[in-house]
Amino acid sequence: MQVISILFKKTVTFIVDVIIFFSLLELAYYIKMGKSLDFIFIKNIISFNVKYVIFLVFIFLLFIFIRFLLSKIKTVYKYAAAFISMVLLVETNALSDFLYTMKAVKILYWHEGKIVNQSHVKYKLIAHAGGELEGFTYLNCLESLDHSYKKGFKLIELDIQKTGDGYFVAVHDWNSWRKMTNYKGDSLPTLKEFLAHRLYNKYTPLDMHAINNWFSKHPDIILVTDKINSPVKFADKFIDKDRLVMELFTIESIIKAKEIGVTPMASYNLLSLLDDPAQDLIRLGVNEIVISYAAYSENIDLIKKIFKVGIHIYVYGNYDKNIEEPYYFGRYLNHL
Repeated sequence: MQVISILFKKTVTFIVDVIIFFSLLELAYYIKMGKSLDFIFIKNIISFNVKYVIFLVFIFLLFIFIRFLLSKIKTVYKYAAAFISMVLLVETNALSDFLYTMKAVKILYWHEGKIVNQSHVKYKLIAHAGGELEGFTYLNCLESLDHSYKKGFKLIELDIQKTGDGYFVAVHDWNSWRKMTNYKGDSLPTLKEFLAHRLYNKYTPLDMHAINNWFSKHPDIILVTDKINSPVKFADKFIDKDRLVMELFTIESIIKAKEIGVTPMASYNLLSLLDDPAQDLIRLGVNEIVISYAAYSENIDLIKKIFKVGIHIYVYGNYDKNIEEPYYFGRYLNHL
């Protein structure tokens, strides 16, 4: 019984120590970065980033000092300290974020410009233009949807344009589509012409019927759109607006999207129309923005302000390279 008692006390002490340590780490990181522990922190620790390692060592030394102080007081106060720490941990969402981070490390730990592990993190990675397939990008085709799904993407972007006769189809731009399909017409193709031309003579084009059919068979996938700025018209054609996220380019279209229950992602370009972008986005009810890697790098002060108010920042471009700055939430990728 004495052995069991000793083992129990040591186990409880260990749990208390872990709670207090991670509470300190969470609080310090939250004060420094304005957010809970995330994959950026873990990735930088694994990569032995000097700044992050020094930060971790400092927190550990602080923990040792606090533990020393706690050793001088009654056991009941130790448990009280652990309880307060646990409340802090839960209230700042650190526990859930940290568990989520342990998955994120698998996919967002990069080495020499490539992802080391191909595990998936939900809702942080978007398959760009349907995703890369057999070395081809910007396909927006049926086969790329299937491939991205098998790789584990939960958000898949499609570029949406209108045919010459006014139908929504998935295509990045008509000039590149002409090259992919060897289409010879001078005017925009009709829907019939669009469907008759396979990309690179083998990939299946997507009209709204094909898009809706695929997403009806994959109810766990969210569609992210680009190019189209008509949320009301497109949402009316899509099978499930609850699984629709649209990158939008005007304030008016964002307001329309919110009115009909479609999730808007604000294009970075429209921020120039706002007096106070961070606060104005909050007032508009926008929780995500989309920005190119170049604009992200050149406007880091504005990015910090947007990040601080809790808006998720998704970065596109620079697809096969790491982004070290800790302010973005997710990435557009061609492949995993």
